[in-house]
Amino acid sequence: MINITLNQVRLLKSLSLGERFPLSNLKGKIFQQLLDEHVLSKFPQGNGFIIYAHSPIALLNHLSNKYIKCSLDDYIEKMEINELRKVDNILMRGNSKSNETHPMNGFLVKSIEPIEVSLSKRKLVLSPEVWPVCFVSNHEEFTIPSDVTIVMVENPENFIFIEEQKEFFEGMRPLFTTYYPRDTHRSLVNWLETLPNAYIHYGDFDIAGVYIYQDIYKKHLST
Repeated sequence: MINITLNQVRLLKSLSLGERFPLSNLKGKIFQQLLDEHVLSKFPQGNGFIIYAHSPIALLNHLSNKYIKCSLDDYIEKMEINELRKVDNILMRGNSKSNETHPMNGFLVKSIEPIEVSLSKRKLVLSPEVWPVCFVSNHEEFTIPSDVTIVMVENPENFIFIEEQKEFFEGMRPLFTTYYPRDTHRSLVNWLETLPNAYIHYGDFDIAGVYIYQDIYKKHLST
């Protein structure tokens, strides 16, 4: 049984819609398996290969018959719910006495290039080599350069592997953060309200994603 991650299912859906990707972007056993089974095809380009589905319908049928026993959209929705529950459960551990408080008062940030920040009046350089992910608990004393763009990555898995999608953020200096369920997002919103920096919401275009953007973040931000 091949384990298929949420990000891989999204890539499979894009392939089923006729999109093409460099082989280097398709990491995981499922893609090699589909190539071996001649459901996906490749052709050389530069120093690598481009992967595509020569028959998108055949790809969908093969996935349904062998790997995913429902539509890709249903599978993605179920996995998104599971991811939110996992994060929610982590936040609620150690809080067995009350449902009104939360153990993690802060937010995560990460970068794909070195960015000098100030935390509690100390200069730090966030970089993927030294600080893959940084948890900010005292956001009142966390400052960033004015030319940095805050990118809210709604999906936790996309946040973890955002380096694989860095081509979407060319021409900017992004600092990535991610969405926490329940009320723990408030620390991040409080911090964002104090910043003049540009803000990008990198979320899913579905009902849940629109709600997270409009009702949790957009109404508090001027950008």
